[in-house]
Amino acid sequence: MNFRHWTKYLVAGLACSSFLATTGQSVLGNSSPDKRTKTAPTMQFICESKSDDTYETWVQGLKSGKKKGPLFVWKDQHYKDWPPQRRCNHVTQKLNQRYKENGYYMAGLGVKTGIIDQEEGIYRICLLNDYMTCGSKTQLFQIRPQNNKNQQGKPEEMKSTAKDITLKVEGVIKSLGGKVPAPPIQQSSESDEWIPLEVLDDVIE
Repeated sequence: MNFRHWTKYLVAGLACSSFLATTGQSVLGNSSPDKRTKTAPTMQFICESKSDDTYETWVQGLKSGKKKGPLFVWKDQHYKDWPPQRRCNHVTQKLNQRYKENGYYMAGLGVKTGIIDQEEGIYRICLLNDYMTCGSKTQLFQIRPQNNKNQQGKPEEMKSTAKDITLKVEGVIKSLGGKVPAPPIQQSSESDEWIPLEVLDDVIE
């Protein structure tokens, strides 16, 4: 299956009725495991505006201009303090910062889910190394139920949504020729399968 086929499902997972929130904390972690470094980036994450107040996070090669994505789609209008454009820019900045901190490589970085408040059904999506726990320092954004009586997410539903998002990311990476760990890497009760993003180094330049 091609990349666009999988990203359609990723969009569906991210455009659900749950609230995708972000925090002001940066995504931190150790340097690239093999200590490789580049003197300059070869790609960048960008936030693009689409129709109907929708924003998308893409990956773009700096030399070729080639783009892959969208990796994330931001369209929830329910929260005035974090409109789609602000969330898109904030998370895209986090991705670029972590890419820089990792020596301008995606090798060693991946996506994982974690729990913030299980009773309230609040989960997070993290960008981190495989040996790290999904927590506040590695968080990309939160997934929380809306305060709409007709659409309020239940804890088990929100957990499923968080898992669905990582499964869609896994599908995208597999479609690009990447591999995911088997069996899943378990760090703690607050983490799920780690989906490596190293393949982006090979398809974007």
